[in-house]
Amino acid sequence: MAVGMTVSITTVVNGIHQIHLGATSATLIETGDSPVLIDVGWKWSYNRLKDSLRALGYYPEDISLVAMTHYHPDHSGGMEAFRNKTGAHLAVHDAEALIYTSELPIPPIMYGWKGGFGILNPLLNLVGMHPTPADIILQDKEMLPSVADIEVIHTPGHTAGSVSFYIPSKQTLIVGDAMMYKHGKLSPPHSTFSHDNVVALDSIRKLTQYDCSVVCFSHYPPLIGDAQNQINELAASVG
Repeated sequence: MAVGMTVSITTVVNGIHQIHLGATSATLIETGDSPVLIDVGWKWSYNRLKDSLRALGYYPEDISLVAMTHYHPDHSGGMEAFRNKTGAHLAVHDAEALIYTSELPIPPIMYGWKGGFGILNPLLNLVGMHPTPADIILQDKEMLPSVADIEVIHTPGHTAGSVSFYIPSKQTLIVGDAMMYKHGKLSPPHSTFSHDNVVALDSIRKLTQYDCSVVCFSHYPPLIGDAQNQINELAASVG
């Protein structure tokens, strides 16, 4: 589904929509009550996100819960604006909660050469979040509060508090950046942008436990139909 110049939406399965926000995306999950939003994009993503929600038949104020896959600015940077406009509650994993309050400094976003590509990390932090305390602290294997059909899966590696979300009724995983899907093939998260590449592989192996036919990503089109086999094959290939 595409509307106008700024709205681009992929309906992945009935009731789950990938909202494209320019080099990143958010995911709307319709729950029968108040829909849940996974991630909100960059600091400047609010207007595009608002227009996308309107195209789906919602107002931003209809969203009462935003759950973050992780703290990187292309996922969480727009939360202050979204909360100010809507009053939505924010849910983040326990391992990253103090980053959202600025009680802990934002960890490096890029790793590798000289431990973080020098000046690039401060520049990336400039487009990150203002202090935005979480209302809800997420833990592994819990269900999202007030939502009976969305399970939280702690999938660290890309960041320490990265989480994925599993909707069993839709056989759908939303993995954020826990995996990549390029040219029709799954792969681990990009090593340059990942906190711990060994732990990231453990998280991929963990995802083999979930019966799924669909995987949604933050930067790639969804994988539909052969998801379980591809996750199993990736987990086997990385040992």
